[in-house]
Amino acid sequence: MRRFEWIKGIFSFSKAETRGIIVLLIILMVLLVIKFVMYKKLDKYDLQSYSSNDTTITSESEGHFNNPLGSASRSKLSKVISQPVDPNTASYKDLTAIGMPSRVARTLIKYREKGGVYSTPGDLLKVYGFDSSLYSTLKNFLYFRPKKTKPDSNSKIPDRIFSIELNRSDSLALERLPGIGPVLAARIIKYRNILGGFYSSEQLSEVYGITDSLFAVLTKFIETDTFLISKMNLNSLTLEEFEQHPYLNRYQAKAIISYRRLIGPFTSVNQLVANYLVPEETYYRLLPYLTVN
Repeated sequence: MRRFEWIKGIFSFSKAETRGIIVLLIILMVLLVIKFVMYKKLDKYDLQSYSSNDTTITSESEGHFNNPLGSASRSKLSKVISQPVDPNTASYKDLTAIGMPSRVARTLIKYREKGGVYSTPGDLLKVYGFDSSLYSTLKNFLYFRPKKTKPDSNSKIPDRIFSIELNRSDSLALERLPGIGPVLAARIIKYRNILGGFYSSEQLSEVYGITDSLFAVLTKFIETDTFLISKMNLNSLTLEEFEQHPYLNRYQAKAIISYRRLIGPFTSVNQLVANYLVPEETYYRLLPYLTVN
């Protein structure tokens, strides 16, 4: 028995030492349990991410895709999008899925909810932030459903369909349109001049004398070139020039002039609505005509 006494001496502990060993063992067990649980969660996450990697697009920033023109992004888009989307009916998820920036998608839907209609690719340029470069990127993922209109039975429709561009046509060209005579042609040109040009064929219905039934017929024959629109410089126009625009009243024109005088030049057209100088609806109608250059 004596030869085992030295072993017994090694494993003899005081009460304080025994408590310390027990606490240490408990801590080690807790750490092992935490490590085991964390590994399980990480393994589950990795399996989910790898299984969805082939059907989802993960490189998204500010609601739009990095390098939407790249071959990698196009291959991913082709897996997600089975057919182009209609900007008049597409949801926010559908619009951002084709690569449209989130801000532009929200603005597009907001304008649409207020009655805006996108009949042609040019109509999209009325959306703040949607320029020709973005359209070139997304054009393969967009389509515009033809509008079904009921022609006026009293209007004479030519056998051969032709197209009139509203922003460059003179009176003689406009008079080729069904239901348009010299008087209405002169009104269209006068309204076009004070407006700064038509950015949408829908604006033709704002001309005095063009009824809903006549406009329904005209939509088959008219188109607009938005590159011919005259811009209004917020930093240089006078009060009288602002008042001449049909989308602005005198109160709003004065508000713009006062802001420019008290705060300084505009650095962005968005300041109009951000500072409550014009109502939001008026801002979106004016947007295609505005510039600060």
